[in-house]
Amino acid sequence: MLPDNFELPAPSKKEWPPIPEDVYQTEITNLEYKTEKNKYKEREKDPIKKAAMPDEKSVINFEFTIIEEGQYYGRKVWQKMSPIKPYPPSGTMTSWMYRLASAMAGHPITREEADKFTSSDVNDFVRRQVKVVIKHSVPDFNGKVWNNIESFVTAKTQLPPFDEAKVPKDNQPEVKNEPTGYEKAKAIADSLPRTSSPTEEELKVEDIPF
Repeated sequence: MLPDNFELPAPSKKEWPPIPEDVYQTEITNLEYKTEKNKYKEREKDPIKKAAMPDEKSVINFEFTIIEEGQYYGRKVWQKMSPIKPYPPSGTMTSWMYRLASAMAGHPITREEADKFTSSDVNDFVRRQVKVVIKHSVPDFNGKVWNNIESFVTAKTQLPPFDEAKVPKDNQPEVKNEPTGYEKAKAIADSLPRTSSPTEEELKVEDIPF
C-alpha cells in the first residue's frame, strides 16, 4: 500500500496558444479512423428523428503539420471527416472529403472521379502537402480560442518534407521524465519507517501496486 504521505502528482497538459489566422502550407502527417458519439443525435430535439439516428458515427481524423519555415513550424491542426466518397456538392452541402480531395487533385473532383475513389486514395494523402486556411473559433466561456480549418488550397509548390528535428522548442510536446518502476518502488520503500536501508533483493517491483 502507498504511505499516507505519498503525494500523487497531477497530470500536466501543455497549453498551445492559437496561431494567427492565415494560410499555411502543411503536410498530412497522420490520419486515424475511429468511431465517436454522434453529437448531432445529442442535439436533436425531435424524438422521432433522434430515435432514428445512430448512437455513434465513423470519422477520419486528419493531422496537418505546418512545414513553412518560421515560428509555427511543426504546429498541428486537425480536421475530422466522414469516410465517404468525395462527390461534388449537392445544394449547399459540401463534404470535407470533397474539399480535401479537390485541393489534393488541384481541381474540383468530378462525379466520375469520386465513383472510383477508394480507401487507398485516402491513405495516399499521408505525407502529401496541402495549404490550410486557419480561422479562430468564437471564444468559449473561459475565453479559450481554437484554431479551425476553414478550407483547403492546392499546394502548387512543394516544400521540403516535415523534419521533426527542425521543430522549435516552443512547438514541441511536453516531455515528462517518468521514473522507472524500480525508482517508484524504491521511493515508496524509502518513505516507509525502517531500522535499516533496504537491499535491492528486498525491493520487489512486482509486489508494489501502481
